Amino acid sequence: MSDEACLDSFDKSERVFLIGDMNGKVGDRKVDGVVGGWGVQSEVDGNGSALVDLSVGRRLMVTNTFFQHKGIHRYTWRVEWRRDSEVVEQNALIDYVCVDERVR
Repeated sequence: MSDEACLDSFDKSERVFLIGDMNGKVGDRKVDGVVGGWGVQSEVDGNGSALVDLSVGRRLMVTNTFFQHKGIHRYTWRVEWRRDSEVVEQNALIDYVCVDERVR
């Protein structure tokens, strides 16, 4: 079942929480009432764009992005590998908690 179909199964009066590994990057650019200013600086990818669009349409807030976090706590995914003699790290925020704006 798609996220959209799942959300359609709820009555409009119910407050919905969408929580999980969305495997997308929503970036740090504010989207009024949906994405706050404390996301992770990155380019918005396809899954992140879909999550933002879904959140706009369903009036959900991507809560991870509304609060300031210490650098070490901002990421939900991390990998490091060696390239030649250099250790390369990659961090991302891909797990999200989205809540009905009425919860605010």
